[in-house]
Amino acid sequence: MSRELKTRRSLLPIVASLSMVMAAGCIDNIGSDEQNETWDQANAPDTFGVESLKIGELQEEAALKGFLTEKPWADSYWPLSEKGLSDRWISDEGFGTFDAQLESAQAALAAEPTEEQQPWEPTWALSPAEKYDVLMGDDSFSMTKEGWTVYDGYQDYEHDWSWMGHCHGWAPAAYLEQAPAASVVADINGRQVLFTEGDIRGLVTKAYASNSMSEGTAFMGTRCNARTIIKDEQGRIVDGTVYEPTAELPKEANTETAATIYIKRNFWGRAHLLTYSESLESEEEKVLQATAVAEKPEGAFIVKTYASIPDYRSQQVESERIFVYNKECRDTNAGSFHLVLVHYLSDRNTAEEKRSFVMDVTREDAVWNQPAYGFESTIESVEDIADIDDPLKDFRAEGTVQVATVTTKVHYALEKGPYVDYDETNGSRITSKEYRYTLEIDRAGYVIGGEWAISPSYYGGSPAPDFLWAPQGELTDSSEVNYTAIKRILECSLNADEAREVTTPKGDTILAVDCAL
Repeated sequence: MSRELKTRRSLLPIVASLSMVMAAGCIDNIGSDEQNETWDQANAPDTFGVESLKIGELQEEAALKGFLTEKPWADSYWPLSEKGLSDRWISDEGFGTFDAQLESAQAALAAEPTEEQQPWEPTWALSPAEKYDVLMGDDSFSMTKEGWTVYDGYQDYEHDWSWMGHCHGWAPAAYLEQAPAASVVADINGRQVLFTEGDIRGLVTKAYASNSMSEGTAFMGTRCNARTIIKDEQGRIVDGTVYEPTAELPKEANTETAATIYIKRNFWGRAHLLTYSESLESEEEKVLQATAVAEKPEGAFIVKTYASIPDYRSQQVESERIFVYNKECRDTNAGSFHLVLVHYLSDRNTAEEKRSFVMDVTREDAVWNQPAYGFESTIESVEDIADIDDPLKDFRAEGTVQVATVTTKVHYALEKGPYVDYDETNGSRITSKEYRYTLEIDRAGYVIGGEWAISPSYYGGSPAPDFLWAPQGELTDSSEVNYTAIKRILECSLNADEAREVTTPKGDTILAVDCAL
């Protein structure tokens, strides 16, 4: 289960941002994000370099499906709970401390192969991180130590962290880099080290997890950090929830007092400030202002509420309560998501033009980064909004005149491995997930937004990707990981026509390419 390193909400920008807002003295001058679900800046199609299309274009056969010419390759997500790439996965040899593993690595490097052994056998069982440290001539074994440092840092973490690892490196590498074709016997300053295909995949994954792209990363949506996602009676994720504090602990929510709010104008990302109503029918516009992080539930804030904008201006506080912001758990916008699928993967493109992207395939706090492989869509209906009983009418983008109902099966790669070598059975692993949503269409026929299907029975609302991202440009080197050196190992591996058969200490015959570095 591949998962990105965990991040947390922060209140660091609150004080400066709120000072700016209160000095202005007027919310109306800041701008507004309407409650309806027209894509905002984080969800706009142009964040991925794509534009809107007309519904007629989306109904064409070539726009309804498409697949990459090659499947993204599989790799382990190298879990942090197993010390990432510092894990000696070939031998399952474990250590209690980094110092113990370092001593073992130094002994392996000092050992001379016996007459029965091949020159690389004393270092055969080293982890990918240890082999990288040998490659770089790093006597302090920095990459190996880093795996231990992160592992040690999570020992007192109160939540499950088995999902955390390097999937944010594997997912883009799996479609941007060619899969290793053979193992590599590297000659490093007169010493032979065997990098198995599993080692090479792991090191490429590590490079993409640690280093930056030359042209940055396109990102669509916002990350949902919630462990409990709150829905309304229809099954739609609510904008936010407020609670009364407990009598004993003012920083802890009394969960029996939960009340849903609907955001009218949203300055949360800039100033942790918003205006809201307590029902869809209410014209009353209240103000909510975050002041600190709450103790319970996790991810909640202590807030001041004001009965009106004039009360906010004069700082007439109505109450202090506990607030959970859920709106970031309702994107990626369904309309933008569909446009990305069509522009990136559909048969409107030539085989060479098709490209993948990474998606966190589900909501909630754990991140499931997976590379997209293809999709198949069915546009079931296109109806005038005036002619239907629309349960989401209050949330449609302004200007919507038609609603298209869509079912899409998205195919994507999963983790698998590591293995000493790979073939068609273990080299890639593809699965799929079905998403249901509607597209919002304006009078000119263009998609201007979308809504995910509502489902009271499904945790977090209907299935929906949390966010999308796509690295841009080329991977660069960093002080932590020398991608150029790893790329050289990968390039040697791709010369499979130069490979020779070698027998591993476990008795398996594999192909390996000799590579002088």
